[in-house]
Amino acid sequence: QYMNTALKFNPSHTEALLNSAILIQELKLVEQHQVGIDRLLSLVNIQPQNEKAYFNLGMITMDEGWTWESEYWFKKAIEIVPDFRGALFNLALLLTDQHRPMEAVPYLQTLLQYYPNHTKGLILLGDIYTNIVKDLEQAEQMYLRILEVSPEHVQAKHNLCVLEVEKNELYKAEKCFQKLAKEAPKEEYIEKHLRIVQNKIKKKKRKENP
Repeated sequence: QYMNTALKFNPSHTEALLNSAILIQELKLVEQHQVGIDRLLSLVNIQPQNEKAYFNLGMITMDEGWTWESEYWFKKAIEIVPDFRGALFNLALLLTDQHRPMEAVPYLQTLLQYYPNHTKGLILLGDIYTNIVKDLEQAEQMYLRILEVSPEHVQAKHNLCVLEVEKNELYKAEKCFQKLAKEAPKEEYIEKHLRIVQNKIKKKKRKENP
């Protein structure tokens, strides 16, 4: 309300233009998205080098599902501030969701160059190394780096168990999932993946001993 009042008196109030648009995006006021976009576009006309304006245009357009626009705005933010953490990660996430993971890799590598312990970035890059590049050693390095900083990180431990499956080390994978299921009993997906591995082991035994 305060920011709307400020904009009534001064439509070029840069702080109010930015902060009101951020609130619209963060509070998920979908019906106000166009208002937020218009305010951010007004802001970039006044301050063409305002990286936060471009970033928040990227966030709102991503929420709208306008992927081409959000990609453009995130790249604009990174042009101005090459180590912009949020823009680097969200652009990489957007590209991955668009089935363009190899285009995401350079942005994730840049992100981790500036922020070596960025957990979500490490997870995403580890997933790409596992599922797309098939470089399991590099993937393992990503997850181990997370555990150096957060030794109890369940997702990183889970993904290390998945690597054992990818290596066809089913007994190691079973032990890995069993141990993790005890550590994180509320995470149902771990039990589910443990059962999948145990079924694979049963099939393998049947093939070996028909």
